[in-house]
Amino acid sequence: MNLVDIVRRKDRALTAVSPGVAAGVRVCAGRKMQTIELPAGGSLRLSRILDFRGLQSFPTDLDWKWTALGSPSRLEIALAQEDGGFRHALFAQERRRDDVWHEVQLGWPPAAGALSGLDMVISCSTVGEKHEVKGGAAALGISPAFDARSLVSELLKGAGAEVGPGLNPHVHPGPDVDVTYVEVATADDWVTLYRKRDKPPPELTGNLWKRYLVSRAETLEAIADGTLDFVFSNHVFEHLMNPLGVLENWSRKLKSRGIVYNVVPDAGCCFDLRQPLSEPSEWLAEYECGQWQPHLGKYERWCRYTAPYNTPADLIARRYSIHMHYYAPESAARLAALTINRGWFDGHFIAAARNHKDFALVLFKGSRPR
Repeated sequence: MNLVDIVRRKDRALTAVSPGVAAGVRVCAGRKMQTIELPAGGSLRLSRILDFRGLQSFPTDLDWKWTALGSPSRLEIALAQEDGGFRHALFAQERRRDDVWHEVQLGWPPAAGALSGLDMVISCSTVGEKHEVKGGAAALGISPAFDARSLVSELLKGAGAEVGPGLNPHVHPGPDVDVTYVEVATADDWVTLYRKRDKPPPELTGNLWKRYLVSRAETLEAIADGTLDFVFSNHVFEHLMNPLGVLENWSRKLKSRGIVYNVVPDAGCCFDLRQPLSEPSEWLAEYECGQWQPHLGKYERWCRYTAPYNTPADLIARRYSIHMHYYAPESAARLAALTINRGWFDGHFIAAARNHKDFALVLFKGSRPR
């Protein structure tokens, strides 16, 4: 569970946050972590935590760490009902400052499976002779420093396409990279449609705008088959219907040793954290039916789990681009296996870190050098 993301975007589950509680980054014992830092006396409260898909199996290990800052401190993670009828400490530990990340192991009570409306309360206090609050703080390490795009410069060489870069492409041209940017509309129409800016920034218009090409992301019909060394997308693939059909089309555009590199949100660590993961049966049904357009059920699902303050009619009227599918590293591996079994690709690699907002799914055509 990516608590850093929850705090930064003020997820609707975040019902109470004390002053001074903030997301940050801290290096401890040589390990850089994204953190939530709590002053003594500080706390935060998350409502209805069992709505989060990643907590529905009552995991003992979330891969969270913690360290005391300043005075000897106590970190507590507790379950609580809003009416105060039930409270249970999942984790409670006291530490002096020692510049070491310590493991956080949660002890779930069986009663949690039979109670409704459970909240999680995370709090810090400084331990004195009578356990009074006197100062100090705690850092709760949520996820390691990680960038799902870190392999771009290593893997993406030659002629390629970045799909849906908007005004912020991630792959840039260079001596060994000739990249085309694929968008759904012309420059002026794109800016108007998505209401990002009145006009592209000068650095884009001056150097990169001539590289933009209008084409559908699903088909790349404006690009000849067998001409690309790579296809890259960043937070685009999850917006596309028929993911198997998309990957079949992208494979067709690649040369014999081409690469598809998708950076995809981890559904359990972004605003989709309540969404059930997409299943192979969904991908296969869309592929077999040749379904490329979203149906009402997609919008109803989005509203039910991700955005209950919206309605399908409003989203459709605004042409709002919702996520059509929801992925985690383990489900992306199943998707990759389906493409390999069909002969579209020959191997895959996933670069991921627990509790991080996104991960990379890389698909390879042809064998790789040893």
